[in-house]
Amino acid sequence: MDLTADLVVSAADAARSSALRGYDAVHCATATALEGSDLVAAAGGGRLLAAWRSAGMNVVDIDDQ
Repeated sequence: MDLTADLVVSAADAARSSALRGYDAVHCATATALEGSDLVAAAGGGRLLAAWRSAGMNVVDIDDQ
């Protein structure tokens, strides 16, 4: 996925609203930009997982595996 201006804005919004660091904010924005009911986002960071959950995404906490 290309890093577009819209994606950068979404990442900045995610960073502010969910207290995410740079790369986590980009990962958050990228995953939420993808569409599909079978999409599952996986990470080990609590804030990133919480941001995805609040966006209604299915998540897997790799630290719990």
